[in-house]
Amino acid sequence: MDGRKAVEEDKPSHLRAYLIVLAVNVLQISTGAVMGWTSPSLPKLNLTTHEQSLVGSLYSLGAAPGPFIVTFGLNTIGRKGVIYVLWACFMSSWIIMASSQNLYVIYIARLMGGIGVGGTCSGVPVYIAEVALRAILLEKENSVSFLVGIRKPVALKALGLGIFVVAMQQFQGVNPINAYNQIIFEQADLNFPAKHVPVIYLFVGMVFLLLPVLLVNKLFGVKTAYIASGFGASISLALLGLYFYLINSGGVDMHDYSYISVVFLVLFSLFSHLGVSPLSWPIVAEILPLSVKGVCTGICGCISSLIGFLYLAVFPSIAKNYGYSTDFFG
Repeated sequence: MDGRKAVEEDKPSHLRAYLIVLAVNVLQISTGAVMGWTSPSLPKLNLTTHEQSLVGSLYSLGAAPGPFIVTFGLNTIGRKGVIYVLWACFMSSWIIMASSQNLYVIYIARLMGGIGVGGTCSGVPVYIAEVALRAILLEKENSVSFLVGIRKPVALKALGLGIFVVAMQQFQGVNPINAYNQIIFEQADLNFPAKHVPVIYLFVGMVFLLLPVLLVNKLFGVKTAYIASGFGASISLALLGLYFYLINSGGVDMHDYSYISVVFLVLFSLFSHLGVSPLSWPIVAEILPLSVKGVCTGICGCISSLIGFLYLAVFPSIAKNYGYSTDFFG
């Protein structure tokens, strides 16, 4: 009864809840900006392949400690304090990059922006859940310490599943597409400027953001949407890889039909937004028991960021040595 009474007393007004969720979700926009900044910027920087890979991937390395900052910050400086820290990371990153063109300074700025990315991706779903149903207050009545909770088979199983989910999100390939979009399509023998592709990709991505709300909640379950998203995105990337194979290794002239490559990219965005991209972290937040949620979310976030860093770092080198078809088939 005391827990239920606390829920009623702590329940925020609808306006406050919406404003908090809106403010937090603006952080997601900043996350997308950090990830996608390299797509239009790298072609203008005249960098080597190695330098491109570092600029493109260092934010993911910086994201590795982000989840742990959120995990421990929630219980020390509070929810608002964590949001301020994440905002500071994002703003510092942009200010540093705007004030200097030195490559090493850009590296530092990308690392700082990555801290914000890591904290936002893993911490925001948990935060939104707390602000919307405050059911966490009821769960705390029966909670145990992390060391006790992690020994339970259900907690270990949830952690393993969480790692699988975030790894699947990384291996889906959305981050390299975001980071190297324009550079990729400059090699696609397009019959229109490659700089238009990131604009198309961004526009359709904004439209497809509504898919989880319209389809998952109305027509499909989360599991069905997630599986369909994974298969659909994989097939789309395979088709994109086939396109690059035909124009490079196959010697096929696809110049007049180069729009097909953008169609495949749009299909990838469609399937990605259907499940794997938007649902991965909410799934992790939901399946982890309360007693281990904070630390295990940090573990999942750290592993996800390290996988993303390696993926982003090797993507340009593989493309240079073996072609983009190998990247997409792999």
